[in-house]
This record gives sequence, C-alpha cells and structure tokens, in this order.
Amino acid sequence: MNLKSYDKKSMLPIFITGIILLANLAFKLFIIHGKSLYGDEPFTLYFSQQPFLNIIDRLVNDSNPFLHPFLLHTWIKIFGVTAFSGKLLSAILSSLTAALLFKLFYKRFGLLMPLIASVLFTLSEINLFYAQEIRAFALVGVLTTVSIYLFFEIIYSPKKKHIILLGVVNLSLVMSHYAAFLLPVVESIGILFFIRSHKKSVLYFIYSQSIALLLFAPWFIYSVMNNIPQAGKSWIPVPKLINLKYLILKLTTSRLLITYIVLLIASSSVLFIKRTTETSFRKTYLLFILFFWVPILLNYAISQSAPIMLSRYLLFTTIPFYLSIGYFISQIAKIQHIRLTISIIVILIASYKIKLPKTPDNWIGKLDRIKKERSDNSIVFINAWWQYRPFAYYYDYQSFIDFNNTLHILKNQNIHAVSSITQIEKILENKKYDKIFLVKNQGIKSDEIVAHLKNKGYQVSWKNTTKTPFVFALEYKH
Repeated sequence: MNLKSYDKKSMLPIFITGIILLANLAFKLFIIHGKSLYGDEPFTLYFSQQPFLNIIDRLVNDSNPFLHPFLLHTWIKIFGVTAFSGKLLSAILSSLTAALLFKLFYKRFGLLMPLIASVLFTLSEINLFYAQEIRAFALVGVLTTVSIYLFFEIIYSPKKKHIILLGVVNLSLVMSHYAAFLLPVVESIGILFFIRSHKKSVLYFIYSQSIALLLFAPWFIYSVMNNIPQAGKSWIPVPKLINLKYLILKLTTSRLLITYIVLLIASSSVLFIKRTTETSFRKTYLLFILFFWVPILLNYAISQSAPIMLSRYLLFTTIPFYLSIGYFISQIAKIQHIRLTISIIVILIASYKIKLPKTPDNWIGKLDRIKKERSDNSIVFINAWWQYRPFAYYYDYQSFIDFNNTLHILKNQNIHAVSSITQIEKILENKKYDKIFLVKNQGIKSDEIVAHLKNKGYQVSWKNTTKTPFVFALEYKH
C-alpha cells in the first residue's frame, strides 16, 4: 500500500478521522467532568453571557478580541450558562483540532505524518490543559490547523476559493487571540521561498492577506492600537533569554524536544545525502521548521518592548511542532516497517508519565459551610474583589446570571468583594459581627487580613486552606 496515495472513494481517512474525533472527545469529556471554574474562566463565562454590545464595549478597552466571546455567547445561550457547557465548547474545539490534523493533511502528506501529529497533539499535556479551559486557546488551535493547511494548498494547488478562505481564517485567527498574528506573519515569510517558482500562489496569498488586513484595519485602529502592552507597565514581564528556554520546554516537554532535534538531524542528513531531492521537498521541510521556531523568536523579540511572551499565547506553535515530527519521520526511511517502529517509539516517549490536567482552583463545595453557618449577624468578605464572580456562581447562581445586579444582590446578603484592608475596616466600622467569613483567592495575603481581624477581637474558628480559594471563619470573642 502506498501511504501517499489518496483514493477519494476510500473510507480509510474518514474512518480514522472519526476515531480520532470520538476518542479525543471521550477523553476530554472525562477530563472536564466535575471540574471547577478557575483563573479567568469565571470572568469569561460571566462576560460572554452578556449582550453582544456589552462585549464590544468592554473589549474596545481590553487586550482580547471578540470572536471567542461571541462564539461562547451563542453556545451558552443554547446549552446554558454553566461551567460544564463552557468547558465543553473548548473540549469539542480541541477534539476537532486533533481530527483536522489528520483529515486535512492526509491528502497531501499521506497517512503516517498527520496521524503522528494528531496522536502527539492528543497526548500533549499543555493542549489537554487548555482543552478544559473556557478561553480562546482551543479555538486558536482549530484555526491554526486550517490556516497551515490552506497555506500549503494555496502554494501547491492554488484555487480562487483559497484567497477568500485563507483570508477569512487568518482574520478569524487574529480575532481569536491577537498574539496569533505571528502565524500569518511567518506565512508571509514562508511564501517568499516560492516567489520565483510559484508566482500564481504568491499572488493568491497576497490577495488573501490583503483581504484579512483590510477587514482587520478598522478594529486595529479602533481598539488594538490603544491596548498594546508596554514594557514596565504590563502585568506580563519583559522576558530574559533563560525564559525563552523554559517557554519552549513548556510547549514541547524536554523529552519531545530532544526527540524533535534527533529527528531533525536524521532527516536533514537524508536530505543532504539525496542531493537530487526536488526543490519543493526542501522548501516544505524548511516551512515546517519555520512555522515552529520563528513565531517563538519573533514573540521574544517583540516582548522586549511589548510583553506578550506566555506559553498559552504561543500554544498555536505546537501544531507545526507535531506536524514537523510527523514529517521528519516520514522522510527518514522509505521502508514502512522502519517508519512505523520510529513512530511507535516517538508516541511512547510522548505518553511517558503523562499527567492529566488539574485546575489550580477548586470552588466546588468550598462555600457550603458558609451557607449553613451564616446568620443575620454575620458578614462575608471576598478578596481579591474580582473573585466575586466565581463566588456568585457557586454560592448564589441566580446572582451570577443576573450580571447587571450581581454585586448588589451579594451586598444585600451582607457579602462584600473588597480590594484592601482599609475597605474592610470601612465596612465593619464600629459594628461587631458574631462571625466573619473570609473567602481568599489572590489579592491581599491571607495572613494580613486574618491578623487585622484578630486585632479587632476575632479568632479563627475553622479554615479550609487545602486548595484555593481559602476559606476562613472568624468568631468574635466577647
């Protein structure tokens, strides 16, 4: 069987694609089941339930685009404003990425290369983590996969439809997460390899990106220009060279990075020995290397003045990384048994000691004791103040979905989101409560708030500090 042959009537690619999709979805449903909201998820869910105009108004002055909030808004209107439904969308998008990695690249590269890429993506701890998170990163993965596929199509089989498709996909990519603009930039560098040999392809690519730029320009002027992070003023630090090393290791893992380098050297040797290898092969080989390394290096360079270097912002580079490994293996040897053996070894390396993702916060059940013990003469403080969103979701769901009145509803229950000890002091004034409940996640150090309340005559009666959020109950000692 010629693995690079493609029979349109064959059911094999459809069957394998279906297996990949279902296996991924089943695996990721298991991962998201019963998981708590954490980090920025409560804000994303809270914000995306609001009308489209609210979303636009907020994002005009924010560093995030609106495609994912719009998509999530539509999704939760159908399936409910819940942690599970929000995570389910990401799980489905991540599963779709795994399936598309195989289905889209099978036609041009045969069975082995895309199958390896799909399996490696499925086993990727960092991609599994963001497959359970209510954020835009799983959507970026889908669009990255489609963008790279269309880029190869516009080079080797250019059609007028590719102009529109690649333009729209790359626009959608940037409107899902701004840092992903680096992929179209690298594609623009890669197309230069073909400026003499594929003039029609180059022209179609220029048309496609012109469409994307033209459509993106109004939003760039209206919003993006006013929200570019600045070194020293952003919450993201300016990276040092050592940070670049740790970033790459986080994206790839040390074991797969070493595997990648070994395969790169081995396949490069084959390329060097076979001097008669056609030019298009060498260019394709360079493109896969380019798609992984150049966005990371550009991100690092840009981050010296506009910090954007976070592993999740560069998660899209793992797609060409896995494709590269598959491609290197497919070129090392023509004997199928050798390639199959190498593939199995690589997959075993990728799956070695794989860890399922754990959420950093666990709100589930944390507030139950407060519900039982609260009285008319008790008060609840939430710090950091923005943690009122997950608090509302798990304590009083109706207040969470009544987004215009959430803080007001909580305040009527004597529940206050606070940002400082001074604010706590002002709320307490001279009144003595039988019990104070403190719900802590980020913000002021727990010890500082507890020490302040102890000075006012309160003593800790119980606490739950096994995992954030931390919960303290303090009783007034008469």
